Amino acid sequence: MSDLLVFVDPKRGRGGGQVVLEGLMRLCAGRIDTALVMPPEGRSSIAVPSNVQEFSSLTDCIRTVRGRRVRLVANANAVFPRVALAARKLRGKAASVESVAIVHNYPSSRAREVMTKAALAQFDTVIVVEPGLLRLRADAYAPPWLSVPADFNVVREPPAARTGVVKSFGRPDPSKGLHLLPPIFEQLERRGWKAQVALGHALDGRDRYRERLRGRLAPWLVEGRRTIDWVEPGDVFVIPSISGEAACLTAQEALARGAFVVASRIGLMPYLLPEGGAMATFKIGGITDAVDRVDEFRRMTSERFTAAGAVAVETISRRAGVWYDVVADRLAAVDGERCGA
Repeated sequence: MSDLLVFVDPKRGRGGGQVVLEGLMRLCAGRIDTALVMPPEGRSSIAVPSNVQEFSSLTDCIRTVRGRRVRLVANANAVFPRVALAARKLRGKAASVESVAIVHNYPSSRAREVMTKAALAQFDTVIVVEPGLLRLRADAYAPPWLSVPADFNVVREPPAARTGVVKSFGRPDPSKGLHLLPPIFEQLERRGWKAQVALGHALDGRDRYRERLRGRLAPWLVEGRRTIDWVEPGDVFVIPSISGEAACLTAQEALARGAFVVASRIGLMPYLLPEGGAMATFKIGGITDAVDRVDEFRRMTSERFTAAGAVAVETISRRAGVWYDVVADRLAAVDGERCGA
């Protein structure tokens, strides 16, 4: 009798949750038979290890599991109900079934929070990326909060000087708050900053929103795909999210690249680094507040600026990979050992 770990992710593109998925698959696939259920477009946008079985539908995957010990892992809020139902149906076909949910984000509304709590109550084990998400299920497993993977390209030297450039990028979704950037950028340019923004791929049904956003951001828009390597040491990176954010890997990646971050006061943002260092937060939707926080970095002395950048890089480096290791240890447990044990 063998164990099978099955990740289920409905996304058709690559976001923060899929970065986490990549890392967990790399760590688990060599220790336990691993499969991925994900649309073809999603699988083509991420790095799937060669030893991971790939399926386009949960139904196709379930046909292969008779007689095995199966651990089903839901990697997105949208798929929680479907995976919980599949786990119930599998009982009696597989030797044993354990359902696991990984919670990456806060629900975007009170109604969605109620539905998410109801869905999570049906899982054997729930894992969260940061402790605030325990409000969705009090007995969830909350490891040290999610940070960048262990192999992330952290800068070797702290920023020596300001670049005078403010950058932002994100998925064109209302929750990311990118529609707040035009008035923020306009005010910053009047204060002598240069601003740039890049857009990621829109989720299904968001194409019209993306085109409207492109029009509003046109004066600052840089074309082509951008990764975190686009962010330079000494840049200021703005994250204007208005809902959903929890651990926010983008903020931590930017800090690890030697940038300074100004972000909405949401999720882990206020706790990543002490205020007054390389991280500053502003009230959600607070345009003038955001501008003032960016401008505070201009007033730092050179010595304080370099020291703050060094602390940020060291802090994120120290956290790198820890969440992945402890979660992979649980997900890859074999011989009938429960993930939630």
